[in-house]
Amino acid sequence: MSSAMEYFVFEVREQYFAIEVRYVYRIVDDLVVTPVPLLPACYEGMSYYRGELFDVVNADIIVGKEEEASKQGLYVILLKWDQHNLGLVPDHIVGLKWINEENPQEANQMVDGLPVKVVTPEAIWRSISGMDYGP
Repeated sequence: MSSAMEYFVFEVREQYFAIEVRYVYRIVDDLVVTPVPLLPACYEGMSYYRGELFDVVNADIIVGKEEEASKQGLYVILLKWDQHNLGLVPDHIVGLKWINEENPQEANQMVDGLPVKVVTPEAIWRSISGMDYGP
């Protein structure tokens, strides 16, 4: 018997991604982000939200486009796990969806007719950590 878990689905460059809802702290539309010099182009900056500091990155990092300029997304997905806080700026928000738990890390899951790839905050964080810093 298979079970399903709830995921938060969003779009980046016409591709769909999902993160377990337990990592999603908030979805905000009025986040003030302070740029930080000498960081990769996909790094939007830092933001202070409800007493906590968040690194904010362009979600293009998920599809390997770390050299892209800042995007003016309408929403920021605030993620929290372990000791990390991360803001992710996607192209579009799809919403909450149920995904089969049997093999959630499978390359693509079909969710409401959309091919969705499950990602983890840890994988996104590793992508950011592996970027070159400086101009």
